[in-house]
Amino acid sequence: MLLLHGIASSSVTFHHVIPLLERTHRCITPAGAAELTGLATRRTQLEGEQHKLLQAHYAGAIPLDLLKKEQDRITASLETIEHRINAHHGHYADARANLDDSLKLLSNAGLRDGCQP
Repeated sequence: MLLLHGIASSSVTFHHVIPLLERTHRCITPAGAAELTGLATRRTQLEGEQHKLLQAHYAGAIPLDLLKKEQDRITASLETIEHRINAHHGHYADARANLDDSLKLLSNAGLRDGCQP
């Protein structure tokens, strides 16, 4: 029996906890992937809007001040999307690193448990 932060645990417990943590992480990942897909779709739509606005301006259908206002709005939205995508990738990488570290600690604790007299 191992005492870890005041919780008595056996190596059997670790063998049950590790797969549970891995399954939980895999369940969270699809939700993040869906968000990324939505962000990428919105980014593509906004880029299409930018192109259409520029074409309309070249055709004389949109005055320069309106073009600038709309381009500023679209640019701000694109920057927000890029920030959210980058944050997602950073959060995912951090979560994966934390999970790997936790699993390593649990595994090592379980090994030590088996070696104790």
